[in-house]
Amino acid sequence: WLAPLFLSIGIIMHLSIDNISGSKRHLSRIIIGLGFMLMALGMIREASAPLAHSEVLPLILKPLLNEPLLAVLISALIAYMMHSSISAILLFATLAATNVLPLELAYIFVIGVNFGVGLIPLFAVMRDTPEAVQVPLGNLIMRFFMGIVCLIFIHDIALFWDTTSLSTLEKVMFTHIGFN
Repeated sequence: WLAPLFLSIGIIMHLSIDNISGSKRHLSRIIIGLGFMLMALGMIREASAPLAHSEVLPLILKPLLNEPLLAVLISALIAYMMHSSISAILLFATLAATNVLPLELAYIFVIGVNFGVGLIPLFAVMRDTPEAVQVPLGNLIMRFFMGIVCLIFIHDIALFWDTTSLSTLEKVMFTHIGFN
């Protein structure tokens, strides 16, 4: 319900303030963008729903628990292709909530997602000046080292979340927030 509300408010604002200052016009575009983002996240959730009944997907994903670096690389690639960490996290959280994806593997995927989205701004400025590359490169290096630390303590992270009464979806989401 929030996506259509944001889209409606944003479009009405945008159309009604033709000759008003740029800041209000930009605000209307931000609201429209939020509406589109929420709509896209809903579409991803709906599109991933049939995966919850897959018998093959769990068989493919479960061995990745024994190969955390491969799991990180796969989830980084998925996040890079989606160009959105929240979309990838929502997909993995949904799969974990439906027991298609083991919860500990979902935590590992969170690490990969955060590394994958760190690549996006770096690739966007690769041909710019060295100064322009510094911030995205520093961000990626920080994500890399944070990912290594989290991988080392992934069992402890899983044990911590097991002590809470949060749902599986919330555990994956809060892991993503905690990583960032």
